[in-house]
Amino acid sequence: VRSSDQKVYEQEKENKSILLEALPYRDWIHSMAPQPSKVAIFPSHADNYYFGSGRKVYTIGRNLIDTSQGISRTPKVVGTLFFDVDVKLFQQFLQELNLGDKDELYLLDGEGHVFFSNLAGREEQTYEVEGLVRSNDKMIILSEEIPFLDGHLIARIHRSSLFEKLL
Repeated sequence: VRSSDQKVYEQEKENKSILLEALPYRDWIHSMAPQPSKVAIFPSHADNYYFGSGRKVYTIGRNLIDTSQGISRTPKVVGTLFFDVDVKLFQQFLQELNLGDKDELYLLDGEGHVFFSNLAGREEQTYEVEGLVRSNDKMIILSEEIPFLDGHLIARIHRSSLFEKLL
């Protein structure tokens, strides 16, 4: 998206038509405005802005900053690049993790929105990090900060299923 006139340039791997009126790029650009130098990742959503598509995707946004005049405190944004990542990519990752039926994995942003989970339907929810990492007799809790997202990766492994794969 070119900043000067909001003209959208697009390219799709598969030859699909884009429905510009359904593309929420203005909302995405608005949410990126307070921190223009930071990469933004938008939670999973349907890519219904492509005709005939219904994939679930994550959208990653990055402002293109003019550095020809040097770097300033308030960067001059000349455009914004958005690209979609199919959530199926994360499903392959999950299969390799070999999580048990009772195990839980969450990738949260700084506001507790679920970017990714192994549990169906969790992407539309928001959680308090403190609640997910609270000690529990039935679960082993692992948590790691993800500075890139200003968020957390949280794994909740059920103690009873921890060693069943070894048996």
